[in-house]
Amino acid sequence: MMKNLLRVIAGAVAMATLMRAQAPTAAPARQQTPPRLAVPIEPIAAIVEAFRSHAIVALGNEEFRGNEQCHAFRLSLIRDPRFTGAVNDIVVEFGNARYQDLMDRFVEGEEVPYESLRQVWLNTTQPVQEWAFPIYEEFFRAVRLVNVSLPREHRLRVLLGDPPIDWDSVHSREDIHKWLGDRDAHAVSYGGRFWRRAGAP
Repeated sequence: MMKNLLRVIAGAVAMATLMRAQAPTAAPARQQTPPRLAVPIEPIAAIVEAFRSHAIVALGNEEFRGNEQCHAFRLSLIRDPRFTGAVNDIVVEFGNARYQDLMDRFVEGEEVPYESLRQVWLNTTQPVQEWAFPIYEEFFRAVRLVNVSLPREHRLRVLLGDPPIDWDSVHSREDIHKWLGDRDAHAVSYGGRFWRRAGAP
């Protein structure tokens, strides 16, 4: 939803710019300074810097599920001391919130049976093949390993952003819609809970 909103806003800005360019205007009194060209920046530093002015920062790859390059970057991000010094919670879409307690124990270093652990990413509202790719399990294990080196108060928590569906209780299309219709709202609700916890209005 947020990605679509950003696209709409970007389109509106582009249209307004185009309209201004096409409208007749008086000759400028002096030559305007050309706009600066966009230049690449170091991504981890940019993300960490964003947390200086934003409580919530999103990193999306909706079109690239299963992409190993995106995964490699996520791993380098969570392993970077600058990131762990600025972030407490990570919300992911590839995890069923029904297993949040189990995930909390796992990333804290407790032993969790593998058959139970794999339900986190396999038993979601999105029965898609991508979640079975090893990169998603590797992400959770990477967070667990990073936490070993961090003091308890600075450890990362992984919040599972998929609704807590229980497929044993799904018997109809209406049952499925109950969970699918609320999928985005569930992930977004973490942001609301964060603001309330921080005392924001």
